[in-house]
Amino acid sequence: MVNDGADHPVDDPYERPWPKTEEALMAYIRSLTDAYKGEGGFTTEATVILGADWTEDQRTSYDLGPEVMWMAAIAAFDYAGHVVGASGFQADFAGMEFLRHTRGYKGPFGIINGEHMLYPQYDLRAKLDEWLHEWREWARDEAQKRLDEHEEQGGPISQRVLDHWKALASS
Repeated sequence: MVNDGADHPVDDPYERPWPKTEEALMAYIRSLTDAYKGEGGFTTEATVILGADWTEDQRTSYDLGPEVMWMAAIAAFDYAGHVVGASGFQADFAGMEFLRHTRGYKGPFGIINGEHMLYPQYDLRAKLDEWLHEWREWARDEAQKRLDEHEEQGGPISQRVLDHWKALASS
């Protein structure tokens, strides 16, 4: 069990109450990074914080680095949302912007939840078709921009890509 300054200890890192004070946030992040850097293996507390049911032998620093990052990022995200009193819509927008910046997305993007395949009211194919329709104008303009840049600057590029850009630009 871990107590990170919340009202009660928790077992599941996906369902934990995130820190509500700057001190609790920093203590939580320190506990993650200290567990990651620990030379003597992971403590029971660190194992719970970092996800639980793997043995120390199964974990490597390569495995743990991403876990430390996402858990610290969520804690900081939720703490900042708590401090500014963010609405659900604001939190959703911030989450999408986080993805945009961490993934380097420059154009429109969307997220498909595979769990929605289990329910008939979610028509994922229709959703994807809707996005492709909405993004068509952006793709046309971006393809034309890249064709213009390629014409000015030259450089190696696949003929298939050039043909694809030309088809998009003329759509």
